[in-house]
Amino acid sequence: MEIINYKDFTSLRLSDFTSNQENITPIENWEFWEDIWLGESIRFSEWLRLESSPESTQSIAIHFRDFTEEEILRIFNKLKFQFTNNVSLKELEKLFGGSLNKSSFAENRITYKFLVGEKEQYYLSCTFDSEKLTYLVLMNHQNAINSLKESTNKQ
Repeated sequence: MEIINYKDFTSLRLSDFTSNQENITPIENWEFWEDIWLGESIRFSEWLRLESSPESTQSIAIHFRDFTEEEILRIFNKLKFQFTNNVSLKELEKLFGGSLNKSSFAENRITYKFLVGEKEQYYLSCTFDSEKLTYLVLMNHQNAINSLKESTNKQ
């Protein structure tokens, strides 16, 4: 399944998708994936750009409770996802194949990681809370993609 291309992904900004402009918090000097980032956040949702490349979004984290249903649909349409936040794990696996990595840091939450995209690869992390997708991260950051590939090769 083909999703948004890198060029269009890098131009995305959180402020373009939410009506809660007053709740947006700027992020600076955020250490993540062995790099320093800046960006925008609303609670647990964050849209990040490398400090060394401040015009290019490379990570989008979406906590669904931070957005209205309409805003989530607009985001998913822009990302060219062929699923909604009501997707099941089985449906994701049909779209992307089996997850390459699975982890759990809380009793009722499991995160599944996929490599997605045909022409340009992305790291996709989907966290389910009691069978419901609650949190999603999409990244074109090479460290995240390489880390997922390496963890798959070790299994």
